[in-house]
Amino acid sequence: MKTKVIALPDMKKASDRRRLPTSFTVVDKSRVDDLLSLSKGKRYLIKTYGCQANVRDEETMRGMLEKIGYISTEKPENADLIIVNTCAVRENAEDKVYGEIGNLKYLRKKNKNLILGLCGCMVEQPEILDKVLHMFPEVNLFFGTHEIGQLYNLLYEVQTSNERIVYIESKAGEVVEEFPDARNNNYKAFVNIIYGCDKFCTYCIVPYTRGKERSRKFNERCSTYRTYHCHELTYEDRERSSGKPLRCLCP
Repeated sequence: MKTKVIALPDMKKASDRRRLPTSFTVVDKSRVDDLLSLSKGKRYLIKTYGCQANVRDEETMRGMLEKIGYISTEKPENADLIIVNTCAVRENAEDKVYGEIGNLKYLRKKNKNLILGLCGCMVEQPEILDKVLHMFPEVNLFFGTHEIGQLYNLLYEVQTSNERIVYIESKAGEVVEEFPDARNNNYKAFVNIIYGCDKFCTYCIVPYTRGKERSRKFNERCSTYRTYHCHELTYEDRERSSGKPLRCLCP
């Protein structure tokens, strides 16, 4: 199977991106109608490792997939799409991902139409991406933390081109709105208010994998709060030592 590379991570570019302005956009839905016929009734499974930001990303991807007809399943052997959502903070989390892919790769030999995807912070690192590209030829979709808003386009591409798709771009990071979501818990919800980090601490990979610090617009945050009917809201903010006040004035 050929590999189509749309973008590859670049750590030098990642370290410079805090100087760039923040752009605001919405989810690209141009392929939704096409995917409704390709995906309706198919089953998906997302396996998530790592922090609450990854859990929130899973909820977003679940919402996007269910909008185009996918149905959730807990059994990998029943899935038409499996996404492993990775973490790069601890080596133990990375080792678990390697083991998980090793367990799942045999399913592609049984089902040639299975989409096996790898996303999240691990693949944002060039040396790890290069490793998994060679170790696991069964994985046919790779995308980074900044490409979740392009998930519809990526799914269409991988289903119609019969190629491995790699789209992991080291960019400043956009603020993408109008994400659907499907929460795992009816009583709790995660809400993004600030993405990324500008600190570049020696021990931390987050500024490289999650982009520059950037805030959602106030009105967009408020509209998100109002759609949730739950007992507990957790505000997702990667960095809370900046001294910037955290407040909500939404009714």
